[in-house]
Amino acid sequence: MLVASLLAATARVFWLGDLAVHFPVQYAGLAFLAFLLFIAARRPLWAALALALVAVNIMNAAPGLSTRPPVLPKAATDPVRVRVASLNVF
Repeated sequence: MLVASLLAATARVFWLGDLAVHFPVQYAGLAFLAFLLFIAARRPLWAALALALVAVNIMNAAPGLSTRPPVLPKAATDPVRVRVASLNVF
């Protein structure tokens, strides 16, 4: 989790970091699981590192989790509903 979190921190300058930046919630969950395992194994320094990774990844994920798309009012005279799907497979 430490390597993945550090790699995600390089997203602005390194393309591989840009791929790793999309999963802070998953990193936080796995780091929390590691924290629990280190507590059970009585490894306090490793547990502290895992808990620090949980905090960093939750702080990175918080802005994306707290925003909601705006609710648009429905127009009374909206006769057409259109759904559009687009796939980029190249």
